[in-house]
Amino acid sequence: MRALLVIGALALSGCATETFTNRLACTVAGDLAYHVSMYGPIGISSKIDAKDSKVVCVAPVPKK
Repeated sequence: MRALLVIGALALSGCATETFTNRLACTVAGDLAYHVSMYGPIGISSKIDAKDSKVVCVAPVPKK
């Protein structure tokens, strides 16, 4: 039981130190987007629907 408490405490401390983060990533072509959950150096990604990818992955307008 103590091991579970220690693991839980370590996981919660990772959230406070930004060890665990969620990021949005677009492909270079800008046609697909992914939601990436980072667990330290390891990331697990999920594909975002193509309709939403078109809205999220828009090239920035260059400044004049």
